[in-house]
Amino acid sequence: MNLYKLVNHEVNADSVASAYVNVIDSILEAMSDDYSDLKKALSDIDKRVSEVCHQIEKSSFNVVQGYHLAKELKDVLQKRRVIKGEYIKLASFQSMMTLGVNSARNRYDQKAEKVQELRDSLNTLIGLSDVAEDIWK
Repeated sequence: MNLYKLVNHEVNADSVASAYVNVIDSILEAMSDDYSDLKKALSDIDKRVSEVCHQIEKSSFNVVQGYHLAKELKDVLQKRRVIKGEYIKLASFQSMMTLGVNSARNRYDQKAEKVQELRDSLNTLIGLSDVAEDIWK
């Protein structure tokens, strides 16, 4: 199954390229949501690290309590390392994707405008949906 047929069931795509644009937009939106979630998780875990450090700083504790505080701090720091790693990787990928997609979208818009001008000048009244079965038999 091709992407046009897959996407056209959910959204009326007027071209094969616009079907890809719709999918890429959806991916970028999901990526942005994940980026925001990771950013919030990093902020929350940083607050938790600060809380544990303040707890250590302000309390007098014996060896057993100190062990538990150190263990808690280690656990929180390990979680932070994982979250931060995912945040950094996604941030890098998202910025590259956004730049590339914006460049591709500008070129797509230019080409789509020229194609539409040509279709209008030739009085072409049919669209991709009218020839889709001829393409994907």
